[in-house]
Amino acid sequence: MADVDPILLKPDETFLRRTAMSYFLGPDGTECLGHTRLAIRWNLRGLFARLFLHAGTSFVHIGTYFGSRDDGVALQTSRSVGPQFELSEFYRHEVLGPNVRLKTVIQRHRERVQDFSAAHPDLRPTAMRTFDDVVELHRTVEKRNLEWRRERGWVLRDEVARFTMLKGGKLDALYAAVQEEVARRMAPEADCKGRWTVEHQPLPVCALSSPGVASSRRCSGADGSQAGPRARARSGSTR
Repeated sequence: MADVDPILLKPDETFLRRTAMSYFLGPDGTECLGHTRLAIRWNLRGLFARLFLHAGTSFVHIGTYFGSRDDGVALQTSRSVGPQFELSEFYRHEVLGPNVRLKTVIQRHRERVQDFSAAHPDLRPTAMRTFDDVVELHRTVEKRNLEWRRERGWVLRDEVARFTMLKGGKLDALYAAVQEEVARRMAPEADCKGRWTVEHQPLPVCALSSPGVASSRRCSGADGSQAGPRARARSGSTR
C-alpha cells in the first residue's frame, strides 16, 4: 500500500542504510501489516553490527481494529525485539519472538481475531481500503493512546525499569529525573518548542503499530521547522 520514513527510527548512517516501513492491507481490508527492516551497511562498523544483529533486524506488526473508532478495541500481533512499552486497555498486543516466521505471525494473529470475534460477536472488524483510511484510523488510535499516557504521567516507572534494568534507589532517582524532564517539556502550553503534538498529518503505523517502534508524532524545533513523513504508494497484500 505504501512506504514511509519512520520519524523515530532515524538510522545511524555510519553502519545503517535508510530505514523504510512498508504497509500492506489484507484482501478484505481488516488486516494491516507493517514491516520494518534495519539494513546494515557493508563496512567495518556494519560487520561488527552483523555479529550482534544477525544481518539486520526486522520488525513485523499486523493489526485489526474492532468496533467504533472512539471506543473500539485494537488487536495487534508482532514479531519484535527488545523491551516493550505499556499499552492502554483497548490496545491488546501480543509479541512473538524475533525469529518467528512471517507466516506464523499472520497465522497467530488470525487465530486471535477468530477468538476475539467469537467472544465479542457485537464488535465487527473495521475494513480499510485506502491509504487515507489507515491514516485516519491511526489518528484516532494515537489520540486515545496519548490520552491514556497523559492520565498516567506519560512515562511509567515499570517502563523505565524495563528499559534500564535498574532497581531500588537508582531506579527511583532516574524515574524522578524522567518525570522532571517530562514536566518541563509538557508544562508550557503556549510554547510548542520541543513539544510533541498531534495536530499533524500522522505517519500511518497500521493504526495498530507498536509505540516502541515508530510514532506518528511530529516535533517542532526551536526554529519552527518540523519533521514529517514522506510516503509513496504501491500495491501489496498480506497474502
